[in-house]
Amino acid sequence: MLEEATYVLTKAGVQDANDLLKEYREKMIRPIERMNFTAEYTNFYRNVSVQHIQVLRNIYEKEIYLFGYPDTPYVDFSYS
Repeated sequence: MLEEATYVLTKAGVQDANDLLKEYREKMIRPIERMNFTAEYTNFYRNVSVQHIQVLRNIYEKEIYLFGYPDTPYVDFSYS
């Protein structure tokens, strides 16, 4: 997203758009983001029931189709 935002701002005539965006990002970053904590997204869904997974699929059905996400973005088959 940084690249796209830099491109748009540069086309709009903003000087040093990349540096400006990085500066604002630093000011706005949340403490938890500073910790650089990462976890596989599948860890968040590991204990979710099949019924709730289906509810999520129904809620995000259009986004899953529109953005070409996997049919089962909430399931990691290596744990299934």
